[in-house]
Amino acid sequence: MRQNIDDLNKTSADYFLILSGDQLYNINLLNMVEFAKNTDADLVVASIAVKPSEAKRMGLLKTNNQSQNHKFS
Repeated sequence: MRQNIDDLNKTSADYFLILSGDQLYNINLLNMVEFAKNTDADLVVASIAVKPSEAKRMGLLKTNNQSQNHKFS
């Protein structure tokens, strides 16, 4: 992301989808973009909850009480 920020800043696009190349996505990405537009979000992150025993082998995302859950299916 950081190595491409200059190129991203030069485009006329209002939104970017940044996806991991090693993941399968079972979400409706158009719904996710619409959510970002409708809520004027600066950033939308798709994630799933995992058991603490699984957390060691995954990337982690810690949320606070302001986090919201939406299903993009």
